[in-house]
Amino acid sequence: MDLEINGQKYTGFLTAKVTHSIDEICHSLQFTATSDSIKNYPIKNNAECSVFIGAREIFNGYIDIIEPIYSADSHTINIQGRSKASVLVDSSVWDSKTFKGPSSFLTIAQRVLADIESDIIIIDQTGAINTYKKDISAEPGESVFSFLERLAQKSQFMLVSDGSGNLNMIRTGLIRNTTLLLNQKNGDNNNILTGSASYDYSRRYSEYRVVGQASSTSNISNEGQTKIIGTATDRDMNITKKLEIVVDQDLTIDQAKKLAQWECNIRRARSQKFNCTVYGHEKLIGLWDINQITRVVDDYANIDSDMLIKSVEYTESNDGTFTNIELVPPDAYSLEENRPIFSKQIDEIGNDLDW
Repeated sequence: MDLEINGQKYTGFLTAKVTHSIDEICHSLQFTATSDSIKNYPIKNNAECSVFIGAREIFNGYIDIIEPIYSADSHTINIQGRSKASVLVDSSVWDSKTFKGPSSFLTIAQRVLADIESDIIIIDQTGAINTYKKDISAEPGESVFSFLERLAQKSQFMLVSDGSGNLNMIRTGLIRNTTLLLNQKNGDNNNILTGSASYDYSRRYSEYRVVGQASSTSNISNEGQTKIIGTATDRDMNITKKLEIVVDQDLTIDQAKKLAQWECNIRRARSQKFNCTVYGHEKLIGLWDINQITRVVDDYANIDSDMLIKSVEYTESNDGTFTNIELVPPDAYSLEENRPIFSKQIDEIGNDLDW
């Protein structure tokens, strides 16, 4: 990894780590270096920072935290930063304004970013026109990202950063990675160095119910009815637990159902994880990256399934260069349920650990 601070290249760091995640709008950066004095250390808070792997930029943002750590025989400095999207998390929607409908997501987002004087570029990869017919208002003091994420969820797409700091509107699972992740017994082509799986059902429910207000386009039969309800069911849950989500906005029945299914799938995604570490940062074509469908064949974890890369962590130190990868079911962030082999094998985990 190559590190640039305010346009100047820096080398000689002890460790470096850059993390991308579908669930986090900001990429994170952490590195450590040695220095005899914090006073003379050239890297300062709020400095502009970029990180490259080869010619590809994987981080563009700012230094947030500088921590000198010392003892009688060592002096190190821990540096942490976040990508440009951090200004969307830290800044409020200015004047908490109302946007008159009909209006598109792009139009609203560009106006909100202009109000906070942000130069972040918005890239639409959804291939759809996301329009809101009703007036849209930000809550008092609501952060820019919270407001935009709320609009994105209403149209069932996600917001992620790219390595250059742009804001991307995406739908997941559209890119397929041709490189397999392998850990086969006595296999010659294994690339998984270490791995782990987690199945945590504590925050999953058997039934989800979204309750909202009837919009002018809702097809409701009872005159005077104002409540709209949409439900979704998690077929893997054999314990009855029900969650009701009240949405303070106008909905159609179809929108309420989609929001319920979205919530169901998100929680299912977060309950099933597979983590592994591979050597280096590159696969056959390009870098390991988020939002790619990847085939995982791991005999020890009893997984043979397509999975979605949820997060990657690029690391570099004296121990070597590695990528830590977290994967979830392929339909984790979509409305369509596609139960993978990964889900079907949960009850069998641990039954065949005879190595």
